[in-house]
Order: sequence, then C-alpha cells, then structure tokens
Amino acid sequence: MIKTIKLLFTISLFAFLFSCSVGTGEQKVQNSDTLQQNTGSFGEAVNESVAKSSTELPSMLKEKDSLQLTLSGKIESSCTGSGCWMEVVSAGKELVHVTFKDGKFTIPLDAAGKNAVFTGMATKEIKSVELLKKEAQYDNKTPEEINLITVPDTIYNFEATGVFLK
Repeated sequence: MIKTIKLLFTISLFAFLFSCSVGTGEQKVQNSDTLQQNTGSFGEAVNESVAKSSTELPSMLKEKDSLQLTLSGKIESSCTGSGCWMEVVSAGKELVHVTFKDGKFTIPLDAAGKNAVFTGMATKEIKSVELLKKEAQYDNKTPEEINLITVPDTIYNFEATGVFLK
C-alpha cells in the first residue's frame, strides 16, 4: 500500500513539473508575440511638423498656466514598470513630467534615451518655499538642508494625448 502511494505521489509530482515547464514555454511564445513596439505612434496621431522643442516650454508658459501644444525632446527617464510616464529634457536642469491622458496608452519600458514628439496640454505648477520645506521634512532632510530652500520651484507637467517615439 505504501509503495502504491509513493508511486502515485512520484507520478503526480512528475506530471506537475512537466505541466509547469510546458506552460512556461507557451507563455514565452505568447509574450514574444505580444511585445510592444519600441518606436512609432502611441495614443492619438501626432503632427511632427508643428512640434516645438521641449526646451522652449518654460518661456512659453512664462505668462500662462497652461497651453495646448506639440513638443519634441529627448526622454531622460521613463516608467520601467508599466510605461505610464516619461520625463523629457527641458531648459537647464528642468524636466517636463509627461503622463498619458486617462491612462489610455503606455510607451515601451525602454523609452529612456529615445527622442519623442508628443501632443497635449502643458501646465506649470509653482511650489511655495513653505511647501518645499514641508516636503523636505517628510523626506527626513536635515535642518541645514531645509534651510537652504529659499526660492519657489516651478514644476512643468504635460498630459499627452499622443506620443511618437523615434
């Protein structure tokens, strides 16, 4: 009786291990068939011919809080988990944080370093010194680091309806 149980257990174990390895192979094939393209259009169509350089955004938003436009620039970093955002080089050390309208599309996980043309709504947000200091406290910055915060910070955001990666 014990030999029969051991035999059934061994057969079951081999069947389980074999089914897992077959399933893994099928999953790899399925994933390679559905891999997202690395360049091209994502979301709505983008008209490259009207694109302005992302380095011009701060000057374009100098007197405005928001602006509908098409920008182009190099992707400094992007979401490597799901492709749900990217940061594009702007003027100086500034970055434009780009998200995708209503989460309707994503970009490839390896988009950093590529050039992008994107269309949508640009906005700016000014963070007060008081708010920046509170954020620094929450981030456990030292009192010396917090006291160095003396000027407001301007944050540039962009909600894209379409992106074209080159």
